[in-house]
Formats: sequence, C-alpha cells, structure tokens
Amino acid sequence: MRRLCSFLPQLRVVVSVGTYAAGLWLLAAGRLSAETLEECLKPLIEGHEGQVAVAVKHLEKGEAFAHRADEPMPTASLVKFPVMIEVYRQANEGQIDLTKPGVLREEDKVPGSGILTNHFSAGATFPLRDAVRLMIAFSDNTATNLVLGQIGLPGTAKFMETLGCPNTKIHSKVYKRETSIFPERSKQFGLGSTTAAEMLRLFEMLHQRKLVSPDASDKMREHLLTCDDRKKFSRLLPEGTKLAHKTGSVDDIRTDAGIMETPAGPIALCVLTKENKDTRWAEDNAGDLLCSRIALSVYEHFNPPVAVGGAEDDESLESRPAALLPELKPRDSLTGAPFVTCRVWAVADAKTGQLIADSQASDVVDTASTTKIMTAYVILKLAEKEPDVLEESVTFSGRADKTAGSSCGARAGDKLPVRELLFGLLLPSGNDAAVALAEHFGLRFDPPPRRSGESDPVARFVAEMNRTAAKLKLAESRYMNPNGLPEKGHGSSARDLARLTWAGGQLPLFREYVSSRQHETQVVGRDGSKRAILWRTTNRLLAIAGYTGVKTGYTKAAGSCLVSTGERGRDSLIVVVLGAPSAAAAVADSRNLYRWAWRERGHQD
Repeated sequence: MRRLCSFLPQLRVVVSVGTYAAGLWLLAAGRLSAETLEECLKPLIEGHEGQVAVAVKHLEKGEAFAHRADEPMPTASLVKFPVMIEVYRQANEGQIDLTKPGVLREEDKVPGSGILTNHFSAGATFPLRDAVRLMIAFSDNTATNLVLGQIGLPGTAKFMETLGCPNTKIHSKVYKRETSIFPERSKQFGLGSTTAAEMLRLFEMLHQRKLVSPDASDKMREHLLTCDDRKKFSRLLPEGTKLAHKTGSVDDIRTDAGIMETPAGPIALCVLTKENKDTRWAEDNAGDLLCSRIALSVYEHFNPPVAVGGAEDDESLESRPAALLPELKPRDSLTGAPFVTCRVWAVADAKTGQLIADSQASDVVDTASTTKIMTAYVILKLAEKEPDVLEESVTFSGRADKTAGSSCGARAGDKLPVRELLFGLLLPSGNDAAVALAEHFGLRFDPPPRRSGESDPVARFVAEMNRTAAKLKLAESRYMNPNGLPEKGHGSSARDLARLTWAGGQLPLFREYVSSRQHETQVVGRDGSKRAILWRTTNRLLAIAGYTGVKTGYTKAAGSCLVSTGERGRDSLIVVVLGAPSAAAAVADSRNLYRWAWRERGHQD
C-alpha cells in the first residue's frame, strides 16, 4: 500500500487533476492512511540522492518533526536571513540608519543572483533598507555585500550565538572568499552554515515577534514575504498560500526555510540539502523538488484534502471495507425535503427573497467567509450612489497582508482599484482583501455605537455592516470582522444569508462579481513594478450550467458553507447550506436541495 503523504506530492507534479481527485477519494475510502509527520516525510528524505536535514513545527499546536536537525549544513543564500536579523538589531540599537543611502561602486558588483550587477550603474544610491529588500526578495549578491559593508562580517555570528544559534554564521562576503572570518568553515560549508533546528528557532521567534523587537519582526516578515523563488516551497502549495521564507541554491546545495500560513495555522519548516547528485540548473532539479514535496506534504498533513465528489461512479461501494460504510439511514421521502449532511439550510425565492423551505434556518451559527457577502454589499451600495469609489486605489497595508487564512495574493504596499479588489474578495475569498477594503472605506462611516473603535477604520466598517444588517432586518446577524474568521459574537443564520443574498441580487454589479468564475488583474508593487494575479472562484457550482453564484466559506468552527443561486427558465432560487462536513458535501447538499425545490415548483429535468 502506498502511503498518502508520499503519494500526493508525485501526484501533484506528474498526473492529471482527475487522477489527483481519485487519489483524494482513496483517502476518504480508507485506501490510503493518514500518517504521522515522520511517516509522511521519511520516504521523501530517504528517496533523495543527497544529504538532507529537516525541521518542522506547527507554531500553535506544537506538533514537530526533525531529521538530522542538529547537524551543521551549508546554507547557500539562506544565510541572508540571519544577516537581515543583524541589520535590524544594529538599527534597533541605533548603530546604523536604515534610511541612510549607500553608493553602488563598480568594484562592489559580483555575479550570481540579483538585479544590481546587470541592471544598475555604478554611482546608484539607495537606502540600506532597500538593499535589504533586494537581498531577500531577489537574493541579490551585490546588495548582500553592500549590506555587509555597513554592518560588518562578525556581527551576525555573534548575535546568533546570543539567540542560541551558535552554528549559524556567514563566513565571508559573497564571491569574496578572501574576506572570510571563518576560513575552515568556508572550506567546509561555503558562504554560510546553520542547522535545521537553529533556523526553525529563528523563524519561531519571528512568528512570536521576539526577533529583535515586535516592530523589527514585522518588518523582517514583510521582506520575507517578497521572496521570489518559486522553485522550492512555493512550487506546489495551494495558490494564495502566504509564505515568509528565504531560499538558497548552489550547484549541489538547495535550501529553503520559513513560515507558511495555512487554514490549520502557521507552520515553520526548514529543509537543508548538500552533496546532491542532481546539480542541474533546471526546473525539475531534484533538490528543488524535494523542498517543494516536503512543503506540500507538511501542508496536507495539517490540512488534509477533502474527498472530491464523483469518484464513486468508478468503483462500487461493495469494494470498500465494511467497517468504513456509513450507518444506513432511512430512505428519502418522496414528498419531503431530501436528507442533507449540513447543520442548517434554507431555500428562498431569488426574486422575492421569501423562504420556501428550511431546516433550523433561524439558528445563529458561524458562517465563515459567507460574511464577505455583506462586506461586498456595503461597498456596492456605496458605489450605487458614488460610482467613482470603484476607481479608487487601495494600498495593501501590513495589517491586511498579515491576515490569516485564504489570501488574494496581494502584498503589503501593493496597489489596485476597488473594482478589481472586489474580485479578490469574492473569488479566492481573500481574508486579506476584506481587511484592505475595510481599511480603505471604514473612516467614511460612523464609528461603533460605543465609539471604542472610533479611530480604527476596520471597526467603523464592521459597524456599518451591522447597521446595514439592521436595515435589512437580519435579526440573527452580528458581525465582528469583515472576513468571517472565528470571533466571539460573530454569526448569522441561513435565513438572514438568504435575505442578504436576495438584497445583493438587486445590484447588477453584485451579480457580476459573484457569477464570475475567474478574473485576472494587475497589481502595482511598492517599487512601481507590475505583476499579474489570476483569481479563480472557490464556488464549485459555477462549473455547472444553471448556477449563477454566490459565495463559499470554511472554518473549523463553521464547517463548509455554501450560499448559491440557480436558475431554471425564468425561475430562480437561493440555497443556503451551513455547517456541512466538507466542501464536496456542501455542494452535494445544495444540488439535492435544488433538485427537490425545482420539482416542487413544477420543473422537469
């Protein structure tokens, strides 16, 4: 039997989506077993032709894995992360000024990764802070030497020792072995050295905001989020996964370490390799692939994929072990509503908003990202009166960028119009987009009744969400944030969500946004550069003719949620499903409720 964690990475790289879906069904059917981190990762490590050290830790749950984690290993450019830490230590103590401009000289230029050597002329000036950004984002070797010229070589190793990381050292300037302050280690390890355990320790301190200071930790994390290496950890992770990391590569060395934000919480991981048999500079380099496969296996260990519907047509239920068969339930009534897996549901007429049928539709429950229906509605109602607000530019803040969970892929400092960011809110369900929009619009609205959040634009936006709920007579709805992340007091009901969706449906722009299957846009980065982002909807029903919207949601507290609309001829319905056990179950429940409701209204397939 092939194990799930060692099987999925190969699936993601070399097989079709259909085969991958079948693999997920095997998990649900019990054909592949969920495993410990060690069982997930050991086959990948043992199958690699080279030396490997790995350290992993879930930063909230504490579950961890280590393989040769205390063995000193070469870092390649990964050591630029500890160099950045020393920069911020010296800045924090007033020894250097991050805003002080440095001058690029011709003799400073060295080969390898980066943009300064090939694209900047001698005499160019820029602040130390910008040199640090180039060092992390593009692993710029010339920028690294400029940074080391200002902070000195010994400081990094000395500060690492005070942090309990005595093996973490940069030995010399890049491509300047003659400057080495650790000649023997330079011969053994090259540019720098560390252990997987020490690197994990540094990233855990970064997460705890204890690396130099809370403000310095936040700024260093912003730098790490810009790392542009997509060949290692980033390669196979779900689109939009936030990853604050630094990589390194030389011929027989591939390294990556950082923090990935996942729905199950933040995870720190480090992969160090040396003496790799595959030294090619190719897309399928074995060291790069090992890093990506380990990252994916760790992600899916803590965030297990759900079973994908449709695979049951391929094999009979009789082939499953008897113990895995669900308990037999009564047959569906031919006259009543179908049995469903969700906690609560409601079906409403999309033209009038009136409920047609429901089950516990007035219960107040967690509703996850279906909250964003209200977030969008508040903005689109404002745009109904002031259309120009859609053309306003939103600048992504650090607060938005640090928002946990699903992401639209924008970063701190990025700019894009409101009309574009609404797609990022509703298609990939960007929690960060919700915060960015709330920050942008919040101060236009009155503060909360108790005025405790008067100066906070997000609090003022949420207050407007609650006032809007009152105007729409959504008696069970109470909002504490604009994205639906779990928070005490935050919740709604299936009945309220049906009415809110009806209200949104009266706005043509709302219908356009929630019916879109994908949307591509450009964002302008902090440095003025442009990049494309492609957003795809999380609503699986939109892949089926007859379904026209609206929004998905998932948290552990809420389960899987799906608010949708569908049409048959001139007839249209709203179906709300909350608290389903999986996304596939929410889709199945919704389709069954539609089938039943269409039949009740006299429609024939």
